[in-house]
Amino acid sequence: MGLENDAALEQACALLAMARLDVGRATAERDRLVHALAALTGQGAAAYDTIKRPAVKLDAVLLLPPSFLRDLL
Repeated sequence: MGLENDAALEQACALLAMARLDVGRATAERDRLVHALAALTGQGAAAYDTIKRPAVKLDAVLLLPPSFLRDLL
């Protein structure tokens, strides 16, 4: 009866360790890409702190051009 619980605990610990590694890799990749964006825009390392994740506006309205329906047909 105790073996099953120990195995589940070991598996959960292994999954937690793998998840922590994934977070570290994702953070390093994000940092690399932010630095690449700063370089592409001609900014130095000081621009790193100014690059933020864009805010999602779920209530934003998408305006269609007046000729959209005609062009669609």
